[in-house]
Amino acid sequence: MKKLEAISRQLIELTREVAPKLPEGEVKTNLQRLARRSMEYKNGSFIMLVVGPVKSGKSTLVNLLAHRFVSPTDKLECTVRPSIISNVDDERDCRIDVYRSKVDGRKAEDLDLIVDKLRGIMPDDAEVERFLEKESFALTEDNIKEVIFPSYNKGDRTVITSITTTGSKLLRNDDEAGEGKIFLVDMPGFDGNNVNIENDPLYEAISKRVDLILFVHSSVSAFNVTSAKYLDKLREYNESVPVYLIHNVFDSSYWRDEGDRQRDVERQAQKEYDEIRRKGFNIEPDFISCVNLGKVTDFTDGTGKFKADFNGELSAEQVEFAKIEQKLYDKITTNISELRLKRCLDRTSQFRESLLTLLQEKGKGLRVKKDDYDLLGQWLEHIGQELSITDAELDDIVSATTSQAPVSVFDSEIDSRINSSESMGQCLERLERLANKYFSDVNTFLSENLFQRYKTKAADFTRRIDERLISGIESPNMEKVSIAIEERLTRDELRQYVKRNAWWKQMFAMPLSVEVVRDAVRKMKKDLTSHNTMKNLIKDEVHATEKVYIEQLLTSFEGIRESLISREDLDSLDTLDNLSARLSNIIM
Repeated sequence: MKKLEAISRQLIELTREVAPKLPEGEVKTNLQRLARRSMEYKNGSFIMLVVGPVKSGKSTLVNLLAHRFVSPTDKLECTVRPSIISNVDDERDCRIDVYRSKVDGRKAEDLDLIVDKLRGIMPDDAEVERFLEKESFALTEDNIKEVIFPSYNKGDRTVITSITTTGSKLLRNDDEAGEGKIFLVDMPGFDGNNVNIENDPLYEAISKRVDLILFVHSSVSAFNVTSAKYLDKLREYNESVPVYLIHNVFDSSYWRDEGDRQRDVERQAQKEYDEIRRKGFNIEPDFISCVNLGKVTDFTDGTGKFKADFNGELSAEQVEFAKIEQKLYDKITTNISELRLKRCLDRTSQFRESLLTLLQEKGKGLRVKKDDYDLLGQWLEHIGQELSITDAELDDIVSATTSQAPVSVFDSEIDSRINSSESMGQCLERLERLANKYFSDVNTFLSENLFQRYKTKAADFTRRIDERLISGIESPNMEKVSIAIEERLTRDELRQYVKRNAWWKQMFAMPLSVEVVRDAVRKMKKDLTSHNTMKNLIKDEVHATEKVYIEQLLTSFEGIRESLISREDLDSLDTLDNLSARLSNIIM
């Protein structure tokens, strides 16, 4: 008890702290369900689940155990949704409550809410009223037939029907050794045409919550593949639940020897028992009973239902059923505390494992995005180094630019008429004009060459990143950066450039003449179109442009990086990881 109390306290505190940080959804819902699961031990409630194939006698058994008509019986399939039956002391409190989901796709979660409400675990009805609507009816035979009788409407949102009744010793549990409320759940046949274990999530949801399975088979409902499949599924979500096998005898072979008929029944029941044991379930040797539920029902209904000659036979069957009822009663009332605590601990532990698995699945996708986010961030720390123009690349750019920029501007100037009386200032203006005109062409080709170079480098950088990332990214958008080298060459800078060259000194050494001016143009052409001169002139502009391109690409890649995972998802991942770690640290 102390261990379970400590576990429950930790889970409740964890839920109070973490649940408000989680968005509405599966994780938050299941965390709240886990906390409530750990509280089941407090109120001592106990759930028995009646399962079996269609027409095996489940509803007949439920009516007999409830000592009242609470479940329709018919020659056709007539139980298509669960009913949960419990006891009340006052006949005036007997009623039928039909719970329906307000939202599609929530039947399993809503069933959990209803069970928690009925068990007294919910602190209030706020959450139940948020997701469910309830319609109440008086408990009468007509209402049972009308309200619970099957609806095959696929849009029916009915989750479960709760029925409160009086008179059942088993459900009343008034033995001094017993404690808490006992519930009896009538389930649809797990091999039904309309509702079965394959298409109804309620089977899994309720099977996870039960403390005892009443497995009903009959002489005409052989233990088949569906029976085995249900037990396999049950083992997945409630492996340690005890099982009581009730073999409903359908005996019509009156022409055969009584001993042979009895041995056939026992053989068939033993086979069912062995199959349950083989599946690994806890079924005690004395938890197998053979009884004709139809005979018990007729005897209970009164002598008007059968011929007087069969009174002794039906009475004997009633006595046999009373033994079954007493055996169940003794089992539950004697060991209810032990069973309840064990089942609560088992369910809490199992549900925690399923929640940890869910957290891992939910975090997996976010973790991939986070890993990509971190990896791209590491790459972007070195983007300058990765995308900088190397000296060899600069040589390639210079070569391509000088080969593309036309030099005819100089040749045209040499061939043009030059005034022999030009002053030194006019000569400098001529050279400045020529340089600017040439560099205007250089600008065009340099801009294009740099843009193409950075597109190639960015594409290669993106490809190498993309090979490392799981999410994958696209190449960033780039805008061509305009270059204006001529704007950087002012007259003073041009003069400094001219003065640094040998041919300028020659111009000082002789009077200006047409030939001297033409020779200066020839020398400028030769000098400006040389690789080294061009490289020296444009390298500063290339590096300045490079800075703009890298900043542009960095901004673009940062945008791509931010699109990999949102801040909300990063926070959510931290919350999921923290929740997973703290859940794992709770010792079960």
